[in-house]
Amino acid sequence: MSDFFTIGLPRSRSLWLSKLLSYGDSTCFHENLSGHDGEIRLEVDTTYRGFCDTNPLITVNYGDSPVLKVLRDPEEVVISGMTKFDPIEGVVSWYDFLKNYIADYSNALQKISAKNEMTVSVADLGNPEIVQSICKFLMPDNPVPMSYIEELIVTRIETTNRDLTTSLYFTAEATGRAYKDILKQYDIPTYVCERLFDIGTVVNTMNTMWDAVSEDGAPPYKPDLINELWIGIYMGGFYIGMFRLHQLTSVCWQGHIFILPEFRKQSDGIGKAMKRWIVENVDAKKVIAEIPECFPNVVAFLERHGFTKQGFNADSFSKNGLIGTHQLGMKIEDMK
Repeated sequence: MSDFFTIGLPRSRSLWLSKLLSYGDSTCFHENLSGHDGEIRLEVDTTYRGFCDTNPLITVNYGDSPVLKVLRDPEEVVISGMTKFDPIEGVVSWYDFLKNYIADYSNALQKISAKNEMTVSVADLGNPEIVQSICKFLMPDNPVPMSYIEELIVTRIETTNRDLTTSLYFTAEATGRAYKDILKQYDIPTYVCERLFDIGTVVNTMNTMWDAVSEDGAPPYKPDLINELWIGIYMGGFYIGMFRLHQLTSVCWQGHIFILPEFRKQSDGIGKAMKRWIVENVDAKKVIAEIPECFPNVVAFLERHGFTKQGFNADSFSKNGLIGTHQLGMKIEDMK
């Protein structure tokens, strides 16, 4: 019995390869070694036994067996994974998680060096001549006809598995780490703020939460994107809310924040990104905020990020009756 191996990143057509390489006198398994940390446990009655896997972190003793490395741009894998994998429960930023997860896998794949190795790209798998050379390299005495290759190239074979949890448990086992530590390692959200000039984004965000944040009976607010600053907040490249800044004096601006409800748990990263943008883009000395007392969570958010209470204006806001507002402020110098 002769063994062969293919190794690549997720979303690199490994299932398709296992189908291609299970031809004639060959049996090829998909993601079998990933679940056993590289240990071969399956017997077959064919001359060739193959393994197509997408976890480069597992330890495999390739020996003199032929090994096919399938390369793909990690960013392409992330984009594909965003639509093909369901977000894992508890992960804050799915994009950032996948980006870090795939980067780890990509580094491990680059380090794999076998004695008998062939490297191709995912794009090469659409070239019949290259695919035939792959078959000859892995199974030299098991000819695969060009007609079969051409037929398979135009056949879409897609896995129905949308859950990465099992794969991550295998990664934890292979690297000697706890599953929760794997999640923590990869789930590092990135937050970016950029000025908004798309009035549709601003209006849609305002409409989403206007009834909750406005005074009773207040008409929809008409944003001024020219004379005011409207800044979008993005987590892992995805829009999660915005904040508005408008000038009160030559040295003082007032801020208002509008975070989409499903992202409010990410307040720490949001606050740091907002202060960073203000420091880099606002020529002033201080920013203040007027927060109705019915929103203690917003007051707490600002206080966590260095704003301090500097006054209370009683009976100044209409929300289910007259209520007061807290004024909080922070020097821009203290935001640095």
